[in-house]
Amino acid sequence: MLFCKGDICSIRAVKEILDEFSATSGLTINTGKSQLYFGGVKEEGKQVMLSEMALPEGEFPLKYLGVPLRPTKWKAEDCGVIIKKIKQRLQIWATRHLFFCKKGSTHSLSASWSSKLLDEYLHTTS
Repeated sequence: MLFCKGDICSIRAVKEILDEFSATSGLTINTGKSQLYFGGVKEEGKQVMLSEMALPEGEFPLKYLGVPLRPTKWKAEDCGVIIKKIKQRLQIWATRHLFFCKKGSTHSLSASWSSKLLDEYLHTTS
């Protein structure tokens, strides 16, 4: 996924870099899997950029790695998706009963973190 300003100069710079990469590596853009997405770009500008890159225009809503992308400002529900995924990961880690050894005794993950936070607090207040 590449991002650039929505103007012809930026699109040409991206195309030039991709062409140079292609010439150097022998790899090319898979035009069957590539699309251009626009946010706040006038129709005339879109058409010029689409023809310059020879790629079709993609449509929103779009998800990338499970995260919704949009051309407008994020909404609270967009952040909720990310927060939910993070909470699920943390829950999985917590249920695996991870253990850490500290000073000869065994502590669970939460006890280890609590101990570390307490140590940091005591260190900064003393």
